[in-house]
Amino acid sequence: MRKLANEELNRLSNEEFKDAEKRKLIIILDNVRSLNNVGSVFRTADAFW
Repeated sequence: MRKLANEELNRLSNEEFKDAEKRKLIIILDNVRSLNNVGSVFRTADAFW
C-alpha cells in the first residue's frame, strides 16, 4: 500500500478551503483522562461530519 498524494485525495487547496462555506460543530468533552481519547473524538467527528 502506498501513501496517496494530496491531488489523489480530492482535497481542496488552501485557497479553496479558505473561501469555502464552513459548518459549525461544537464538541463538549467532560472528564477526559487520556489524550488518546481526545484524538479519537476528533477523528470520529471528522468521519461523521
